[in-house]
Amino acid sequence: MLESFQLFLCSDDNQFGFKKGVGSGYAIHTVCNIVDQTDQYNKAGYTANMYALDLSEAYDKVNHHAL
Repeated sequence: MLESFQLFLCSDDNQFGFKKGVGSGYAIHTVCNIVDQTDQYNKAGYTANMYALDLSEAYDKVNHHAL
């Protein structure tokens, strides 16, 4: 079934959570690069937006035996 739906289950390269082989170190590195280059983005007329989603409480409410 995974092979059948593989085209629909791809994720963006900028997604760091819930991916095999990608940890918080990659996310921290990316955030640092964006913060360091914010002036360059602003001078070029771009806006730098960052979003973070904290799902720690969601894991606390999930039945771990069901997982």
